[in-house]
Amino acid sequence: MNILVGNLISLVGSAFLCASCVAKTKRRVVILQLCQCAVLAVAQLVFGKGAGAVSMSMAGVRNLIIASGHYNFVVMLVIFALTLGLGLHFNTAGLLGLIPVAVGLMYTVALYFSHSIKALKIWLSVLLFGWIIYSAMIFDLFGTISNTAAEVLNLVTLAKISKANQAES
Repeated sequence: MNILVGNLISLVGSAFLCASCVAKTKRRVVILQLCQCAVLAVAQLVFGKGAGAVSMSMAGVRNLIIASGHYNFVVMLVIFALTLGLGLHFNTAGLLGLIPVAVGLMYTVALYFSHSIKALKIWLSVLLFGWIIYSAMIFDLFGTISNTAAEVLNLVTLAKISKANQAES
């Protein structure tokens, strides 16, 4: 029953993820991903995956701070430390549970250092791959499908951005 409920909740979060992959500004990306993170944190709890829930919760907090314009180096380090510490503490899935923690840590750093939408999309593409593997391993069917669809949407958007940048040069 938890797998079915978790998948239905994940389906809702998937809509926000896919929308974020076609967004063309960093602010729009992080706001859509804030919504995604809130929904997927609940899904992770339903799946019984503590590290995933912590990673999604911390990502939501991080995105809220970014959207408010207060994300700086010190805040990035605090979010990084909290994600690592809480993710390890609440990990209920062994090595598998390290995937969402690692992805959250990488994206926390990437969001600080990525100043262009192109760089952000490249990082998002790399990190979506980690979520595809994790979702498949915890039997989150909608998460696996939506992360794969989001990966394709993100790569198409990245190609369009790259093509537009080349045309401008």
